Amino acid sequence: MSKKTIDISVLKGKEKLFHLRINNDEKGFKALKKELQKHGILAKKSILCLENTGFYGYSFSCWAVENAYPVWIENAIAIKRSLGLVRGKNDQVDSYRIALYAARFEDKCKLWQPPRKAVQRLQQLIATRTRLIESRNRLKTPLKELSFAFSKNQNKEVETCCKAAIKGIEKSIDKVEEKIDQLIKSDTGLSHMKKIITSVDGIGLQIATALIVATNEFKELKSQRKMACYAGIAPFEHTSGTSIKGRTRVSHLANKSLKTLLHMGAISAIKNSEEIGAYYRRKVEEGKPKMVVINAVRNKLVLRMWACIREDRMYEKTYTKNLAES
Repeated sequence: MSKKTIDISVLKGKEKLFHLRINNDEKGFKALKKELQKHGILAKKSILCLENTGFYGYSFSCWAVENAYPVWIENAIAIKRSLGLVRGKNDQVDSYRIALYAARFEDKCKLWQPPRKAVQRLQQLIATRTRLIESRNRLKTPLKELSFAFSKNQNKEVETCCKAAIKGIEKSIDKVEEKIDQLIKSDTGLSHMKKIITSVDGIGLQIATALIVATNEFKELKSQRKMACYAGIAPFEHTSGTSIKGRTRVSHLANKSLKTLLHMGAISAIKNSEEIGAYYRRKVEEGKPKMVVINAVRNKLVLRMWACIREDRMYEKTYTKNLAES
């Protein structure tokens, strides 16, 4: 998948039938459908496997689903590491390697479904808000740093130049946040899900919306453990034989922005929740490293959110399971 073109290798079993390069637009998609029909390849007996390249492959994936083609979007690292030792690359070779991966690991196939229109719009608004905040920070941070190096007059001159831009960006951020709020209120599903998630101590609107988008309304990640892995907060053992006995650690393969949001949520919960605050202080007093305890709090928050979403109920601090439910 690239911005302008898509390279496609078609395999039957492990036999390569043909290679095709199409434009990454509606005309190209129709040309692919025509070529597949010409070779007698039916949608219901096929799998379209592609690397997760973000928005480059989004239009193609939506088109494929609309035309009844099963779509499998796989992590690029999973494909790369499955290939073993390889040398060289180009688009045609890469498409063949992806096709081989799909043929070998068909049992790992996870069919992709496009998010609802409301979730798509929410995703775009969140991305816009993130870019605006980054732009504001790029202007604000140097102003603080320059204050130590230059005179007050020089600093004031620079600050005056940036002030209008910062003010304009902050207005745009407020406008985007207003649109996010309106979108959630206008959609019953998003409003209900947001209400459940934010009932957990430490979880606010930003974490709620990020989780809804990342999990496609909790449809794509099927358990709390998978969510923790995706966010980079699940601890993994690091040992081998008798010589390597490393500490349990989290993986760097994660959604870092979501991990950061959960970290801020954990800090908020420690400060504002009596129960979480007491847990944090107790573990630190027992000698646990602070970051290890904070990570445990992050996992607690994810577990609580997931349980509430699974059971479709608000979080209760003094929850007692009804015997009739068990």
